[in-house]
Amino acid sequence: MFVCTGNICRSPVAEQMFRQLLLDHAIAGNLAVSSAGTAAMVGSGTHAQSLSSLEKRGYTAQVVPAAQLTADMVEAADLILTSEVSHRASVVELSVRANRYVFTLKEFANLADYERESRDQAFTGGTLQERLAETITLRGFASPSDELDIEDPWGHSPEHFDAVAAETESNLQRIIGWLK
Repeated sequence: MFVCTGNICRSPVAEQMFRQLLLDHAIAGNLAVSSAGTAAMVGSGTHAQSLSSLEKRGYTAQVVPAAQLTADMVEAADLILTSEVSHRASVVELSVRANRYVFTLKEFANLADYERESRDQAFTGGTLQERLAETITLRGFASPSDELDIEDPWGHSPEHFDAVAAETESNLQRIIGWLK
């Protein structure tokens, strides 16, 4: 699950990109990919400029209805990737147990890189849930980047939306590399 504030810009972009990247890289599995917002603009769909940024990057863009993040959603997820550190805190407020499996998108991409680069042999056996559990145990070993937030494009220029989409895609590509 991807989480941002309003669930109209960053998290629906990440959701749609990740879903398509999984297909493009033929990564099989029963992965449910979703998104929600900590202060969702329920009733709204994906921001038009976010859709445009997706299309510019070669993705099929679809309007995703904004959904409010709930404790049930948090409890049902195996992995939650947030746009900002503050979103990560909001997730944990809904369920303390989620502290084990909630990361910012950049933080998890760093962790995925660490696992792939620092081990003689990456954990590849078992189910995706087992791989995820193994990777999560490495939290704290990967060097954090200076900035873990993906800036909110809301109210900014189309170029800013495009930059956020590019940054999101870059981090998702790193996670796809971990899944392979």
